[in-house]
Parts: sequence; structure tokens; C-alpha cells
Amino acid sequence: MKTTTLNNSKNNGRSVNDISNFNIIESIPKGVFLGGDDEEIPPGGWRTYLFIGDYRTQDAQATFSFGFARIGEHVEIDILDMPSYGNNENDLQNTNCIPSERGGYKIALSNENVPKGLNAAQRQAEQWAELTWQQMNEGIVFEGE
Repeated sequence: MKTTTLNNSKNNGRSVNDISNFNIIESIPKGVFLGGDDEEIPPGGWRTYLFIGDYRTQDAQATFSFGFARIGEHVEIDILDMPSYGNNENDLQNTNCIPSERGGYKIALSNENVPKGLNAAQRQAEQWAELTWQQMNEGIVFEGE
């Protein structure tokens, strides 16, 4: 079982979504997810998501955490943790996010782009993370799917 430990050495009142103050103990290869179905569920515990994974951007400068929930015939992608938008536009329309029924936010996708399986959902999450990271760094708002 692979695990990633995040040490919050100093929070200083920063948002939970701001991961700049965390030290990643285990290296996550860039452009891949960490986590999976082989993760153990402790006795008496349960799993809310089909899969929980961390995605590291291609430039290896940011990590996004996603929860993938099977809802009927499709998979919804919850955003569990991500870097801060800083001073950039971060309203729901500009971020392509909508409230999730499980709390927090999920990636907003049009009906024709809602993934039916985990692999397709991971590709959608990867694309959203890369575009969002570009938006955070360059202030460019991207068109949602």
C-alpha cells in the first residue's frame, strides 16, 4: 500500500486548499495519480469514493487531490485539495466547479462529457488540473467542458 504523508509545519491561518505550506514526504511522479483500489480500509471503516488520488502537474509544481464517486452510470470528480487561486478569479463559473453533494466542490462537466468509468474520469481530472494550474499561474480563464 502506497501512502503520502503531508506535514503541515505551519498553517499561519492559510486556507486548507493552499498546499504551499505542506512538505510532501513521498515523491509523486509528475503527471500521474497516487492512490487506488489497493488501499486498505481499516476495520470498522468505510470508503466514500471509488478511488481517491493525488495528481501532480506536468511541471511538478502542484498537486491536486480528487475523489472519484460512482453515481449510477457515471463518475463524478470531487476536488479534495488543490493550490490556492491567489488573486485570480475564483468564482464557480471561472473555475468550472460546482457544489458537490458530498461537500466541497466537484468538476463541472457537460452531460456529454461526464465520464462513465474511472480511467475517463482520471483523464478529465488531469486535464482540469493542468488547465487550472495554468489559470492560476497566468490568469487565463479556460472554457469548461
